Amino acid sequence: MSQATDLAASRPSRSAGASIAVVGVLSLLLVLPLVYLGQPWATSQARDVSLLMLSQTPWNSPTQPELDVKALLRNESEEPLENLQLRATLYDALPSRGAYQASLDADPDVGIRGGPFEEPLENLPAGESLEVRFRSKVGFLAEGAAEGRIYPLKLEVVSGTTVIAELRTPVIFLTAKPKVPIDLAWTFVLSHPVTSFPDGSQVGRSLERAIAPGGPLESRIRALAALASADQPEPVDVAIAPSLLVQLTAMSRGYTVHLASGTEEFIAKGQGGAADATMMLTMLAQLAAGSGTKVSAQPFASPHLPRLIESGLGADVPTQVELGRLRVAEALGDLEPRVLVPPGSAIDEKSLSRLAALGVEVVPLAASTIEQPPQPNGFAAPATATLPGGGGGGGGGQATLTAITPEPGTQALLERPEGRDDPRLAAQVVLADLAAIWLEQPDTPRGVALFFGEDPSTVTASLGTLTRTVGAAPWIHTTPDSALAKRSPADPDARTKIAFSRPNPFPTNYLAQLAANRSLVTSLRSALATPEETDLPKMLEEDLLMAESESLVETGLGIQWLSGVRDSVRGVFAGVSIDAEQIFTLTAREGQIPVRVRNDTGLRLRVFVGLGSTRLRTLGQNPRPMTLDEQPAPVVFDVQAQTTGRFPVQVLIRTPDGALMSTGTLVVRSTAYSRLALLVAGLIVALLLILWTRRIIATRAQRHHTEGAGETDA
Repeated sequence: MSQATDLAASRPSRSAGASIAVVGVLSLLLVLPLVYLGQPWATSQARDVSLLMLSQTPWNSPTQPELDVKALLRNESEEPLENLQLRATLYDALPSRGAYQASLDADPDVGIRGGPFEEPLENLPAGESLEVRFRSKVGFLAEGAAEGRIYPLKLEVVSGTTVIAELRTPVIFLTAKPKVPIDLAWTFVLSHPVTSFPDGSQVGRSLERAIAPGGPLESRIRALAALASADQPEPVDVAIAPSLLVQLTAMSRGYTVHLASGTEEFIAKGQGGAADATMMLTMLAQLAAGSGTKVSAQPFASPHLPRLIESGLGADVPTQVELGRLRVAEALGDLEPRVLVPPGSAIDEKSLSRLAALGVEVVPLAASTIEQPPQPNGFAAPATATLPGGGGGGGGGQATLTAITPEPGTQALLERPEGRDDPRLAAQVVLADLAAIWLEQPDTPRGVALFFGEDPSTVTASLGTLTRTVGAAPWIHTTPDSALAKRSPADPDARTKIAFSRPNPFPTNYLAQLAANRSLVTSLRSALATPEETDLPKMLEEDLLMAESESLVETGLGIQWLSGVRDSVRGVFAGVSIDAEQIFTLTAREGQIPVRVRNDTGLRLRVFVGLGSTRLRTLGQNPRPMTLDEQPAPVVFDVQAQTTGRFPVQVLIRTPDGALMSTGTLVVRSTAYSRLALLVAGLIVALLLILWTRRIIATRAQRHHTEGAGETDA
């Protein structure tokens, strides 16, 4: 059902023939508010009845005087709604931006410009909806407004004498085309927490839901892609998390989902989430190709930069930044290297110093990151602020960066929770707030910013409407972040405060595992005879950088990434071993042992092979270098047996930097006597001969003595 009311009836007429009508109308306008205030209408709306905006004329002007508001009345109760009326009240112009924001929740402390007007509505059965419409000529609002004004409009649905639903929306009226529009820089972050294992399989379905049609991330990317592909695309800054591209690419090839129940589900390429991931990559490419799109890259793993530094990993910041730029550039083309959105808008002086050293000049941030000083007359805070960048400035001075930050009040309107249920109203509310900022100083160049952070669910449904209306609004001039930093330079003397609290470092055990695995990868790299033939160390180093992701550290999933690196390196090391059981016989004190090493890695390696035994002495270098091809030649050791018999000898295979790759055992059988052994044996024989000789002599003497005694007796 369509309802229409003409507010122009409240405009004073200038014709003499209408003087009586004017008096009547003015009298009516004076009486109606009193009647309205005297009615015992309830001020709260029923929970199960709602009035949601379907559309509204974004702004009006003398050349576009018709205000048209469509809304949807929904009856989710179990009872029909009867005796319904639509009541419209247009309040007078608001004196300030603060008054405008207050008018979104309560009646403003100003007069009534038109109404209240009431029109009957049809009865609404339980569980059904009804479209209502309010239309009026509002060209009379041009009188007394130099540039324009904002007028609160309240639509109420009344059942009998009870207000059962209401909708408050701003009416923007422009008297003339703005001469000095405000510069608007809006920054969109496209990211998602890392929820994958190193093999690309997903833990849970959070990313699947985010990129499914209508999901928060899909809605954001789709709205931006549409903005980029318009006939006259608006400038927009898009900060992309490389970790999102990594996950989407892996999903697009087909992937496994690990569910909380312990079960697994495989999603084939071209099906379900794999197809959605492919579509996301396509839309991202379309977005990046837009002539107005300025793409920047977040650090590779989206780490919390201050926490990374606090954990003693500050040396990884340049690698994270450069690798992030590389990955996004490979996927989407040219980047804006001067702009970087810190993950989570987390900054401190140490992280800013490192970013400045990498050529970063502009850092878009969330509204809560920095605190601007109070502004005269309570005006909106500037969109730029100067941040310290540490040493390295020109001429040996201090470097600085420019923060692009939204006005807190605007950002709060952008993220109002109720905006998720009424997205078109939410877009109109933000649009009017930008108009209120412009009206504060309509003839002064000013900048304003909007920030759409990592959580796309905060602004989802209203995004498409907002991007369309903001792009067309005549009092707004969209501009890139880098251009805003120049057009609206920050006051270097303003006392900007960074909202920062020192973060806890990574857990000690986590840091220890990270360091141990990094050492393993370094050892693997040192063992490669032809490193250009494999990307394995590079891939493992990227996995270690990914393990620095804030989401992986917080969820404990990072341990899986560290374990994956360790297992990969150990898997390569395990491919190097002693070739079967080797037994060597030494028939002389000195000899040679040719050790055969097996290489099943498929890689050409440089290793050091050493022998270890207390019963065998190696002559010459030990360990000895060896190059392992598919069929490596044995490495020969000159040895000297220290004993005889059969005994084991340990073989140690190490990387060039000393890391143990594998161990093995060979058997040596020595049949040769050493000089010492012969000497000892000779001495023993001589001693035995002496003892044997003395015994013979003693025996003979005893016998001679016995025989002599016998003869004497005779």
